[in-house]
Amino acid sequence: PDWRTDVVLERRGETILGRREPRPAERELTVVRGTIRSSLFEAVDAAGESDDLALALADLFGWDIDFHREVQPGDTFSVLCERVRADGKIVAYGPIVAATYVNQGRAYTAFRFATVGAAPGYYDAQGRAVRKLFLRAPLKLTRVTSRFSASRLHPVLGKRLPHWGVDYGAPVGTPVSVTADGTVGFVGYSGGRGNTVEVRHTGGYSTAYLHLSRFASGMRPGARVEQGQVIGFVGSTGLSTGPHLDYRVTRQGRPLNPLAIGKDPAPPLPEVELKRFSAWVAGVQPRLETPG
Repeated sequence: PDWRTDVVLERRGETILGRREPRPAERELTVVRGTIRSSLFEAVDAAGESDDLALALADLFGWDIDFHREVQPGDTFSVLCERVRADGKIVAYGPIVAATYVNQGRAYTAFRFATVGAAPGYYDAQGRAVRKLFLRAPLKLTRVTSRFSASRLHPVLGKRLPHWGVDYGAPVGTPVSVTADGTVGFVGYSGGRGNTVEVRHTGGYSTAYLHLSRFASGMRPGARVEQGQVIGFVGSTGLSTGPHLDYRVTRQGRPLNPLAIGKDPAPPLPEVELKRFSAWVAGVQPRLETPG
């Protein structure tokens, strides 16, 4: 259901008429702070916010922090965002305006900023793009169940074979996102790999997403996809003992460890924008840093 409207039913004689009316909503710019004890979801919930904010925060810093493996108790975050309330409940959030996440003592910052004639993006305090060429993982907030290995005991075949990917355990139907911009090269059933999507990227890179339950709409060879776009859904097709995603990366045909890529940055802000950006950061950053 859409939180923006209410459905109103009205009886007129023997007829019942329905209409949608705008739902009154309150918008406020707020700072949300938290400390990790067990998980990002738990910390955001403890701060009185919904899972949507946790997912947005994981999306924002997902290029630098692998939220499957690297989140630790004691990590902290501070998020400046627009919160939307209707009927006294939080129903939505606007785009994150600025945020800081301190992971194992290292601080990551992001500020939303639009250059002239371009869509808004996120940059650190020095104007370097937060976005990287590759996402650290194709799933949000799940767990690694098997790592990249030259010799792994295959759970179905019962013999040692290379495992040129990383397995992420997740329920059937969990959305799978492409980790970099590219062009779809293959969509279909591929033997023991089950339902598979393969994507070609710049620099000779390719990624593959195995054992899917189904494909996202529009997935076909030659289709352009953008980083973060959903391309399929977790399943257990092919040689699989349970629901998971097997994610693989190659460059010029050579297998790479997916957990070791994803650190090359996107282009920074143009130099002509840095003065305006620095002024924006100077006005916003104190809100993130001030307790209370």
